[in-house]
Amino acid sequence: MLRSLVGSEMCIRDSERAKAQFASGIFVLSDQNCTGDSAQEDARAIMRTLAICRWRPAARVNVVTQLVLPTSKEHLASQPRVCCVCADEMKLLMLAHSCLDPGLSTLVCNLLTSVKPFKDEQNQDHWSVEYENGAANEIYRVSLSRSIQFCESEVSFRTAAAEIFKEQNCVLLGVEIDGEVMLNPQSYALQPEDTLLVIATSSKVAQKAAEWVLPEGVTPRMASKKSRQQDLNEALDMFQRNKTAPSATPPSEKTNTERQEWQRELLELAGAAAENCEANPLEALQTVASQIQVLSDKAHAASRSVRCDTDHHVLLIGPLHNVPFFAEAVLQSAAVKQETVLITVLHPNQAGLDVLEQTLRRSSTALYGQSHEAGPGSVRLVRGSPLVEAELKAAGVVSATSLVVLSSATPNSEGHEYLVDAEAIMIAAKIRSFFPGQAHLVYPHLIVELVWTTNISMLDDLVVPEASHFSGALFASGSIYSSAVVDYMACQAYYNPLIIGLLTELMDAGRCGDKKKHRNKLQQVLVSAHFVGKTYGVLFNALADVGYICMGLYRMAGTHCSPNNYVSTNPEVNSIIIAGDRAYVVAPS
Repeated sequence: MLRSLVGSEMCIRDSERAKAQFASGIFVLSDQNCTGDSAQEDARAIMRTLAICRWRPAARVNVVTQLVLPTSKEHLASQPRVCCVCADEMKLLMLAHSCLDPGLSTLVCNLLTSVKPFKDEQNQDHWSVEYENGAANEIYRVSLSRSIQFCESEVSFRTAAAEIFKEQNCVLLGVEIDGEVMLNPQSYALQPEDTLLVIATSSKVAQKAAEWVLPEGVTPRMASKKSRQQDLNEALDMFQRNKTAPSATPPSEKTNTERQEWQRELLELAGAAAENCEANPLEALQTVASQIQVLSDKAHAASRSVRCDTDHHVLLIGPLHNVPFFAEAVLQSAAVKQETVLITVLHPNQAGLDVLEQTLRRSSTALYGQSHEAGPGSVRLVRGSPLVEAELKAAGVVSATSLVVLSSATPNSEGHEYLVDAEAIMIAAKIRSFFPGQAHLVYPHLIVELVWTTNISMLDDLVVPEASHFSGALFASGSIYSSAVVDYMACQAYYNPLIIGLLTELMDAGRCGDKKKHRNKLQQVLVSAHFVGKTYGVLFNALADVGYICMGLYRMAGTHCSPNNYVSTNPEVNSIIIAGDRAYVVAPS
C-alpha cells in the first residue's frame, strides 16, 4: 500500500503523523538529475537525514540517503545506521572500469535487480536465454546454521566456494564478520556463526548453499592429478598474459585503414554465425568464434598503433564536473592492471576546459603532451562539438577503444522529462555513423548513459516490449548504462546495508592513495585456449584453486547467434567455454 502525506521531516509532529517511529527503514531521496547546484541538492538531503537522526530510535531504524556528489558523504560519516548511496561515485566507478573491462556495469546491474527471465522459447535466441538466466542472479546475505557439522579439519573459504558452486551453482563471494565484509578470503576457516555473501538466483537457493555440509571424512571430488595440474598452470598463465602489455607501434594511415577493414570482417563473421546456427550450431559456433578472436586481436593491435603508446584510448563526452573523478578511477584501474591509457575529453566550452585543466593540475593528474613522471596514462582536453564530424575525428573517435557518452542534465518542461536523454542519443547516433555496417557497434566499445529506462529502446531495437528494458542486446553488452541503477542500489541497501561498501570494494581498488591499494579487485581476463570446449565448472574450479572467484563471462558477438558481445552472469556449470570468452574474477584478499 502506498500512502502520501503533506508535511516536513523537519517537523516531529509530521513525522509522528506519518508513523515514522514504527518504520523499519527510511529513504531520503535527492534529485539525481538536478539542473541546478548539486551541492545544494546534497545539502538538503543531509539536513533531512540529520533531522531524522534526532528523533528516530537509532538502534532500530536504517536510513538510506541518496547523494549526488562523492564529497558529500563525509558529512554523514559519524551517523550510526545511515547508508549513503552516492549517484556520481557509483556511476563513474562503473563506467570507468567498463572502459577497461567491458560489460562490468551490466554485470553489477544484474546483481542489483530482480529480473525474471522472459520466457519465449520459440522467438528467443540461445544467447538471450543465457543472458536473462544470468540476470536473475542477485547477491544474498545468508547465515550459516549453528547445527552445521564440519569435518575434523577446518573448512577453508576456497573449499567451500568450489563445493557450493558444484552443488548449487552459486558463487560464494565473501564473508561478513562483525559488520565488515571480507571478499574472497581464500585461507579463512568458516565458522558456524558466519554470514555468507552468495550470488544465487533466489533466496531459497542461497539458503541451501548456506546449509552446505561437508560430512566428516569426505573430501571434495577432484579431477585426475595430471589434468588438474594442467588446469592450474593454464589458470595462472591467464593472469600473467593479461599483465603483459604489448609493445607500441608507430602510427600510420595504413594501420587505421586495416583496423576498419577488420571491423567489417568481424561483423560479417557475426552475421555468418547467425545464419549457420540452425544448420550446424556447434561446428559453426566454434569455427566463427575462433576467427572472431583472431580478427579482434588484430583490430586491437591496430588501434594501439594509432594511439602510439597506450593500451587504451578512452574518449569521454559529457559534463566536465564528472571528469576528475572519472579520470582518477580509470587511471587507478589501469595502474592495477599494469596497462596504459589516454583519456580524451571532448567539450565545446573552452572556458570550462580551462577550469578543468586547473582542477586536474591541482590533483596532480598527468596532462597529455606535458612532461610528467611515468604513470598509467594522461588526460587530453579537446575543444569541439560531439555532433560535428570533423571535431569528433580530431578527438580520435576512430582510434578509440572505448567511447563514453554521459547524459547532460538540462531543464525540460513538465511532461517531457524523457528529453533529458535527447543529446546523448543524438551523439551516439553520430558516433555510429563512423562505423557503417555495424547495426550493433561491437568495436570500439560504446557506453551511453540514459536517465530514462524507456529510452533504451531508442538505441536498441531488439528490446522486446513485454520484457524488461534491460533485456536488449546493447544493454547486455554493457553499451548502455541506466541511471536507475542507483535507485536499485538504494533499495538493496535497505535489505543489505553493506551492499554499497561491497560494490565499492570490488571496483574501487584503493583510490586516493589508499594503503589497501592492491587488495580485492574485480578484473576481466581472457580465458586461456586450454579451457575452450571444456565446461564453465572446470574453469571455475581451476580459478578457485589459484585464488580467484569467477562471477561470470563476457562472450563475443556470434556466440549462440548473438548480434553483439554480452554478459553471462554466473553461467550454468555445464556451459561450454568458447574461444574469445573473458572471465570476471575477484582477486583474493
